[in-house]
Amino acid sequence: MELIKLINDLRCRVGDVPLSKLNSLYHQARMNRIAFYFLSLLHENRLLPRSLIGDYLKLEIRYKRTKEKFIQVSSDLESLGVDFAIFKSLKPYPTTTVDIDTIIFDGFKVAFDGLLSKGYVLWGYGPESVTLRDPDGVVGIDLYNEIAISKFIYFDKEYLRRFKARVDLNGLGKVMTLSREADLLVTIVHAVMKEWMFTIADHLTITYQLKDIEFEILEEMALETLCSKVLYLAVSISNTLHKIISGEDLVKFEGNRLSEFELGRLYHNNFKLPHKFHPLTVFQVLLERLHDRRSCRSVISQINYLANKRRARFFLDMLINHLVRTSY
Repeated sequence: MELIKLINDLRCRVGDVPLSKLNSLYHQARMNRIAFYFLSLLHENRLLPRSLIGDYLKLEIRYKRTKEKFIQVSSDLESLGVDFAIFKSLKPYPTTTVDIDTIIFDGFKVAFDGLLSKGYVLWGYGPESVTLRDPDGVVGIDLYNEIAISKFIYFDKEYLRRFKARVDLNGLGKVMTLSREADLLVTIVHAVMKEWMFTIADHLTITYQLKDIEFEILEEMALETLCSKVLYLAVSISNTLHKIISGEDLVKFEGNRLSEFELGRLYHNNFKLPHKFHPLTVFQVLLERLHDRRSCRSVISQINYLANKRRARFFLDMLINHLVRTSY
């Protein structure tokens, strides 16, 4: 909570920062996936201590190079004639993402083979995705054939196809991505269903994006995609944090028992972030998705996939990691 308040103060150019706390707050920022944003705010306010200058300069270079890679990946995929969109990766604040997440609507093999021919390197793969490295080794590119956990489809990519949007990236070039509403929704779904975790990065993404989004549209999209529990859960957390700091609601809506349960856990942990969702919470939001036909059918694919002992062992290791980790 202290870090969120400081970020709010730095954006508003108010308040002072005790230098003795900056190193511990920087550690929190790294844990919450906002390291470069935190350092850039300190730099803008002329509060960056000498001990963090080296980290800031390294991340600034990475930030600039990563922005170039967004444009390159988008351009390379368009030249291959595939139908795609970069999603979850462009944020409403400066960030040094390690992966450029890209959903391929049509032409997954063409995209994969075509990027390899352009000098990209295979870095890893899963049941419904592959990870490449760009030719310069700056960032990873995750190509998604389906938005899935292993073989379980937790969001229907076909729904997103209608929300593609080409945006200008700071005057550097165009990037094919999603509308703000669609991108925010799938970002929230990913955080809860796949990562089982809520970070300050998620809170800031929700807070900043909701200023330019009509919540009713986002709510309607969540209802259409059977993700309403996820949306209300994540927005309830951001709403609570925002109200504690500013005294105002982000949006007004009625919560649910699931939101109240996780808010109670968050309060009990003194609003410490990252916040890990209870396994029962994740189970409940996944149950809502099972009313979706494609998600329901993918459960059978998942069971068949795990019939292989090696795959089952890897999946179990991943599950245990999700249960015990404190960040990602």
